[in-house]
Amino acid sequence: MFNSSGYPRRIDEQIDEYISPSPISDITDNNGNVILSSNLLLSYLYHTYGNYKSNAPISQLWFMYDAIHHADFLKAWAAWTAEYNPLENYNGIETNVRQYMDGDETETITHGKTTTNSTGAGGIVSVTQVTTFDSTTPRDDTKTTNTGTTTATDSGTTATGKVKTTKNLTVGETTYTADKIEAETNTRHGNLGVTTSQQMITSETEMRLNPLITMYIDTFVSEYCYYITDFWGCCE
Repeated sequence: MFNSSGYPRRIDEQIDEYISPSPISDITDNNGNVILSSNLLLSYLYHTYGNYKSNAPISQLWFMYDAIHHADFLKAWAAWTAEYNPLENYNGIETNVRQYMDGDETETITHGKTTTNSTGAGGIVSVTQVTTFDSTTPRDDTKTTNTGTTTATDSGTTATGKVKTTKNLTVGETTYTADKIEAETNTRHGNLGVTTSQQMITSETEMRLNPLITMYIDTFVSEYCYYITDFWGCCE
């Protein structure tokens, strides 16, 4: 690492020389709210890492570090401060939607029937009989005889149809359109057996007792500062 003129120097020595205003800015969130003031940041560095050394002024190193990592820190901070119940972090709603879009139905009937009528050997005889005023005995007036065959053919096609009307179904904020729609919503709540309640509480406790802001500062020190002792355990 490049050494600035007059460095390396201990962090506490550098901070002792700082005058107001602080050369290190406050740590803020996306809305400009102060997460940690510059005075508290310097105090944490002083009392926790005062004996550490840096090869350049920590104000310059912090500016570079924060410029590189601040966007990622803000995303982590938003997740860290999100409101939720650790014992119900498996809650959720699952919706299954089945849509059927078959369209109109058409049935086609094909006709191919042929009917043949045949007369007997003597044919079909039609006789009309009449009577007169002077005789009540019927006598033939006209006689018709039909012979041969007659054929009737039924051909062509007939189409019958069923028109389907689409329907709308709104599930949540989404509207579905289809001939037939089925929706099923399943609500999950609380611990589903994937993780025990005790494990969720333990994870929550471990997270809250290791503040994100201190991890952010500790990472800065691990990247840009170092600590060396001599044989007797005193600071170099």
